[in-house]
Amino acid sequence: MSFDDYERFLDTLERAQSAIFKAQALNNPESMQKAEYALALSKKYLREIEEQLVEIEEIDRNDIQRKKEHIKHLSEAFESIRAY
Repeated sequence: MSFDDYERFLDTLERAQSAIFKAQALNNPESMQKAEYALALSKKYLREIEEQLVEIEEIDRNDIQRKKEHIKHLSEAFESIRAY
């Protein structure tokens, strides 16, 4: 896992947040599907980063934990939109 992979993860996380906000505003199946995909991709990249964390020293472990919490909150927001 390289620093570029971490940057890709951050970009995906930002896209997931944007997609969830858009899904909340539009409340249509297409935006919900895009949000779900972006969130799943963010979770996938997070798992890959966590698996390789021992090898990555330039990435702060606390930052990873904050991103993990952010994904958790986005997941909760997505589930509440889905339930609505």
